[in-house]
Amino acid sequence: MLEARPKLKDRPQHRAGLRRFRKAGVIALYVFPIGLLLTASLAVYRARPTADSPRNPMITAGQHLVRKEIDGEFQTAFGGFDETTVEPLPNNKYRISGWVDVISKDGIRDRMNFTCIVYRTENGDWVGEKVAVIP
Repeated sequence: MLEARPKLKDRPQHRAGLRRFRKAGVIALYVFPIGLLLTASLAVYRARPTADSPRNPMITAGQHLVRKEIDGEFQTAFGGFDETTVEPLPNNKYRISGWVDVISKDGIRDRMNFTCIVYRTENGDWVGEKVAVIP
């Protein structure tokens, strides 16, 4: 009588290699995403602007100019440094643009866009020109 399956000792041994391959695949399935996650988090960490960015004094100078243009009875709340754009212009000038919330005494907010041009004087102070606040 013929047996349907060969006995365990008579079977070919290629299945042991297949088990090792499956185990290595499972390990790679866990290690690869963890490595990818660590690499992505490192890239995001290094992509953040530093707190001492050279843009910050320019933006602050532009915000002071805009605050002078707005009537003194209103309070202002500007967008963050990351929401304000700085565009280089000729003659070492920079165009600063962003948004500002103008807040009345009643607490009513009105968001406006602003743009101005800032540059450094010979003694290193930031000054500006062409300030525009657009409702």
